[in-house]
Amino acid sequence: MLTKIRGAMLSNLLVFICLVAIVLVIGMRDVSVGTDTVNYVRNYYRVRDCACLEGGFEPGFQILTFLVASTGVSSATYLSILAALLVLLVWLFLNNMSQMFDYSNVIVWKTRLATLIFILISPFFFNASVNVLRHGLSAFFLLNTATFFFA
Repeated sequence: MLTKIRGAMLSNLLVFICLVAIVLVIGMRDVSVGTDTVNYVRNYYRVRDCACLEGGFEPGFQILTFLVASTGVSSATYLSILAALLVLLVWLFLNNMSQMFDYSNVIVWKTRLATLIFILISPFFFNASVNVLRHGLSAFFLLNTATFFFA
């Protein structure tokens, strides 16, 4: 029994380390990577400098930007926070989906891990995390909301 607990803890730790690495790679990228990154950073600095909501993006994204900008963190930290939120939303979506199906814990965990790996290496996730970050966030917000209606 203790071996299974240690194995599960080690597996969870490895998944966590991989997710943190993905967040850091996305968040610490140069502003020249991706077509929209420079626009996100420029918008972040405008919101941070004026302490107001600029009208350049969707209201929810602007509120999130304003909340992060009010802390005065760097643009790399801002992008890291957005990437962490995206990865968290993906994880929550997979968790919500696995709870909708009645499988054993081992099957659910393996399915969730395989799906997470598939999502994180997919072109959709790369595009959602680099080019159209706010659309990736909104897509997983909507998917998480839909799981509550169907659960």
